[in-house]
Amino acid sequence: MKRLLIAFLILFVLVGFTPAQAACPPPGLPSGFWGYITTNNPTAVIGSQLAVYDQGVKVAWTTIFKWQTFVVYSVIVRADDPCRPGIDGGIQGDKLTFKAFGQPVGTATWQGGTNVNLDLTINVPIWRR
Repeated sequence: MKRLLIAFLILFVLVGFTPAQAACPPPGLPSGFWGYITTNNPTAVIGSQLAVYDQGVKVAWTTIFKWQTFVVYSVIVRADDPCRPGIDGGIQGDKLTFKAFGQPVGTATWQGGTNVNLDLTINVPIWRR
């Protein structure tokens, strides 16, 4: 019984005094973007993917849809997670590139905690018509 008590105390001391790993701070607030899309072919655009890139890395995407008589989109770009390697979201001031059909259709600056109106123009490639 005495040995068990000593082993328990040693274990408690070792576990209790080990340095804790540094905790990662939580990511910041995301940035939202929404807007109307002007296009030369609404039928081909509706249901297509709109991707958002930060320094060439895809960080968000959404599907273009029809709302009433308008072609629209809405996308949330989360904040970069400081505990993950590489880019997985935005950092204050990052330049984002919006792409449809692999072509750039707009740019914006990432600002945490915002919801920005960004209207886009998408010219559908001839092979998609």
